[in-house]
Amino acid sequence: VASDGVKDVVIPTFIKHVEVLDGPHGHRAAGFPFTFPNSAFYASPMVYDINFDGAPDIGVTTFNGEIVWLSENGMPIFGKSIKIPHLKVKKFWYKGLKADPQDMAHTGA
Repeated sequence: VASDGVKDVVIPTFIKHVEVLDGPHGHRAAGFPFTFPNSAFYASPMVYDINFDGAPDIGVTTFNGEIVWLSENGMPIFGKSIKIPHLKVKKFWYKGLKADPQDMAHTGA
């Protein structure tokens, strides 16, 4: 993430923080941890140059459907984060579906 050609470790800590550890030494990278009050992370981070400045950025998804982008120095990238709207799902959404052609549960159905 530090644009030094060495792989770093990006860790969403499940609750509140995103950590980056410097690849060669394992020390905390400058600008991290970044703290998201009242937030949690359930997925792996994304590393992508979202603002096309030549430096890798870090994308994390929060439990409330927000995708937040951080620069390599731990600062939020304004204008690139988005909030996914809530989706209403019918109570019995699965009724009427055809049987799974892959039968991953090995039920024979």
